[in-house]
Amino acid sequence: MSSALQRPVCFFGVQVKLTLTGRNAFFCGVRSTFKRGVLGHGSPNVHVLLCHCDSPHGETLPPPGQPAAHSRRVSYVTGNLFSCPEGDALAHCISEDCRMGAGIAVTFKQKFKGVQELKEQKKLTGQCAVLKRGERFVYYLITKKKANHKPTYDSLKQSLEDMRSHCVRNRVTRISMPRIGCGLDRLHWNRVSVILEQVFRHTDISITVYSLPERAETTVMNENARR
Repeated sequence: MSSALQRPVCFFGVQVKLTLTGRNAFFCGVRSTFKRGVLGHGSPNVHVLLCHCDSPHGETLPPPGQPAAHSRRVSYVTGNLFSCPEGDALAHCISEDCRMGAGIAVTFKQKFKGVQELKEQKKLTGQCAVLKRGERFVYYLITKKKANHKPTYDSLKQSLEDMRSHCVRNRVTRISMPRIGCGLDRLHWNRVSVILEQVFRHTDISITVYSLPERAETTVMNENARR
């Protein structure tokens, strides 16, 4: 191929523009050498078999399905979520109706308002609504249709993937969150944590998970159960 060609492709779940010149593919500032490329006649898609990929920092990215050596995805803190650094984005789970009448969602509603703004985004289960407060994004993971429903692991994963796409587009690299999907929503953290690791594996996004001390968490759960 003598001239450069550009086509949209999907790389680790993120759509990027791929420029083909000779035997090199350039995308997002990353150079990749490929064994073969197939350009569909009249098709907007490019199918490329990558055999080597260099990051802008000279690191070799891992094969699909393998964690990056520099991974710093999930860490844990005992304390108040809202004491996290001001530069961190925040995330939690809500329903499509944006009711936010129990649990930590009540505090999100009190601190950031914007219920009507969230409703106007008309996000569905498996998607993610967003508020911008100052320089911070606040993510609302839509994991169920109504407040009295329960989420599934699939709906949680889909909403996290939607949030990841927004983070990548807007260069968000730090998110603080509670143990999403657990507590009142009754998902199990040992499975949720695996989903978090999988969704953010090939990104530069770090996740900090905040948990209340055990006694304080029990008190909050009991108060919410009485509502």
